[in-house]
Amino acid sequence: MALKVRNILLANQQRFYTITEDNDLPPNWFTSFFISCELYLDGCSLSTMRNNVYALKFFLEWLSDNTINLETRIKSGHSLTSVEISSFILSAKLANDSDKKVVDLKPYLSAKKTLNSIHGKKVVGRIVNPITTNLRISMAVRFVDFLFRHLHLGIPSQESINNFERVKFELLDAKPKKSHAASMGRVYNGFNSAIPSNIYRQLLEIISPEHPKNPFGHATAKRNQIMIEILCLTGIRRGALLKTKLQDLNLTSHNSILQVTRTPRDKTDPRRHQPAQKTGEHATFLAIEIVRDITQYISNERSNYSEAYSHDFLFVTSKDSANTRAGSPLSNSALDEIFKKLSGVLEFRIHAHLLRHKWNELFSIKVEKLGLSPDDAEKRRVDAMGWTKGSEMPSRYNQFIRFQKVHQLQKLLQEELLQNATTRD
Repeated sequence: MALKVRNILLANQQRFYTITEDNDLPPNWFTSFFISCELYLDGCSLSTMRNNVYALKFFLEWLSDNTINLETRIKSGHSLTSVEISSFILSAKLANDSDKKVVDLKPYLSAKKTLNSIHGKKVVGRIVNPITTNLRISMAVRFVDFLFRHLHLGIPSQESINNFERVKFELLDAKPKKSHAASMGRVYNGFNSAIPSNIYRQLLEIISPEHPKNPFGHATAKRNQIMIEILCLTGIRRGALLKTKLQDLNLTSHNSILQVTRTPRDKTDPRRHQPAQKTGEHATFLAIEIVRDITQYISNERSNYSEAYSHDFLFVTSKDSANTRAGSPLSNSALDEIFKKLSGVLEFRIHAHLLRHKWNELFSIKVEKLGLSPDDAEKRRVDAMGWTKGSEMPSRYNQFIRFQKVHQLQKLLQEELLQNATTRD
């Protein structure tokens, strides 16, 4: 069964993702009902809904490839067998373009043999990030649970309940516990900064429109410089940058603020794939230099596009494309292209989220120089990043500095022990 994900603009001007067959009709009633009730109405962001729908599509295609009619099975009190679950788990770890979606696991019933089978088939390069695998498994569990609840309108038999609980447990128990780097044998050692200092200095230099290595044309050079500088100076996410509206800016000469807001499924956002802002709402300070550049950009560049008057988003496109007019809100893909060009000049892969990590490294160095206590520094970091209290994010983003301190202590300890040693071979 060939399925495709469609992005639809509803009558209420909200975007909606759904799954259809080649004839643009839904594969069945339950799939449409599940997407509408469980994925659309739960209030998640558009990007989250998109990811969920693609994960559901993966599960539905796996069911079709293995000729499994899940609705019929659940109606009769049955579901997936343990061997089928193992097959799905292995498939969920592979990229979509794998030429072996259907995996017979009967010869590889132990976890060790299964892993050896993956490596033996030389498909390690096709293994997806554990986050993707976990999402596919979670969506399979949600869909099975949905069918169980709606196909058993009365009181289900105890056998049906036990079977459903078994399937749910086996699926959830198989979710990867390691990160992608750890699963591939790569462990962060703390020696490497998110962006080496020399590369970071080069980045800040070449984004100047006057720099000879600046890769952008006259129409976009200043806009791109402002965007990169905002990411470097504030550490906000790329979604927050692209969702920034004129009304989010409080530009004064003494205390200028950029208000980071959460507006999932924004009806005023015409972009087909709306940027997502995942953290909580918070405000970030803007230096007078960047305020001056933003003000000039709004007055001298953004105002030149008639399409820019139809919306309130700060950063806009500079030329027409197949689907958008010049002056439309800048897209995720357009920002990705900006970083692709910068990466080529720097000969170092750089992206928006890497700048967020670099900001946190520099923040750690600064708060240490100011003499702030670890608890106070963490509170300031949480406020600046828009995280919730108790979040594990501060520890994750502060890894480089923490590991550097550990290495320094190890170095001092080893030097002291070697100096005190009376003899050495």
